Amino acid sequence: MSGFDDIDRMVAKCRAIGNIAATTAKIAAPLVAAAVRETVSGGADPTDGSAWKPKKDGGGKPLANAASAITVKALGSVIQLILTGHNVFHHYGARGGALPKRRILPDAGAGIPKKLADILQAAASKEFKR
Repeated sequence: MSGFDDIDRMVAKCRAIGNIAATTAKIAAPLVAAAVRETVSGGADPTDGSAWKPKKDGGGKPLANAASAITVKALGSVIQLILTGHNVFHHYGARGGALPKRRILPDAGAGIPKKLADILQAAASKEFKR
């Protein structure tokens, strides 16, 4: 190995830093998906962890299958969470309050929840150290 090889490797690493956001998103997306699905499966708001309102009939857990309606993917440097099906109505609340609001996706206006921020930080740190 020559000094030029070392310099070439250093330059390549510096260039790779420009892609760190996209690489981090790709690494973190499945971890974010798992964390949000776990919280939702537990019947809690993924923004602040507060428990959802119980079912009106008092039986069972509300929105027991909501986690399966969440799709997560990395699009460049963005992690996109998509909620599909009837669960969207529960996420926003509907029918003049007949369906209580049970947030299934994190509130975009409230900032990144700590649990998800920790996942992103760990993924970025791991990639940066590579």
